[in-house]
Amino acid sequence: MNDSQLIDYEAVGKANFDLLERLIGLGAEIAYDEDSDVLFITIGHEPNEAVTEHLIDTIYYRIDPDSLKIVGITILEFMTNILAKNRLAVIAFGDDFTKLRAKGGRTRMEGIDAKRLAPLFEAMTSPI
Repeated sequence: MNDSQLIDYEAVGKANFDLLERLIGLGAEIAYDEDSDVLFITIGHEPNEAVTEHLIDTIYYRIDPDSLKIVGITILEFMTNILAKNRLAVIAFGDDFTKLRAKGGRTRMEGIDAKRLAPLFEAMTSPI
């Protein structure tokens, strides 16, 4: 049995009732690897120990195995697929993605600015 078979998705949804508050309170670390076109978003300052789960298409999320809190997102083909075709990503990042690339692919969103990431995370707690 692999890790993905151990995750109770209903429990994950319930465990993340405070997702918006965590994003605002802890902020998010954002890293973009331009060579592989992968975006990494981590709630808080440091990556936590987590189980990586495939959500849909090229989107994966990271779940703390003990608390079932979503602690991050990994998005493959971010620029070529997600940002180009997904309104949630455009709303979340807007012009910030250009700034992110200019800063060498790393930035931090704090407080109310981090709130713009909420739709990406909240989509992960809804049943597919």
